[in-house]
Amino acid sequence: MGLEIAKFTDTYFPQINGVSYTVYLWKRELQRSGNSVRVLYPRGNYEPMEDEIEVNSLNFPFYENYRLALPFRVTKRVSKIDIVHIHTPFIMGASGAYLS
Repeated sequence: MGLEIAKFTDTYFPQINGVSYTVYLWKRELQRSGNSVRVLYPRGNYEPMEDEIEVNSLNFPFYENYRLALPFRVTKRVSKIDIVHIHTPFIMGASGAYLS
């Protein structure tokens, strides 16, 4: 039986950048190894997969497609986590640190 892993990121799809693809690829490979991986990210114009958890967010006016997360009660949406992986020192990273 694998680990329960939660990944917290301020950058995810539909943004096209190295962070969003890295988070996705790591999630996929960890799942192939038998782990349960959930990604928590700011809600945007993207239809999440079953293991991707959107949190409320606002548009960030200075950077196209970037969203500012409003992660109130995010820790109630994930439980029994073995590993918390934080991909950012910003809002979602603080939520992950709080959960850990």
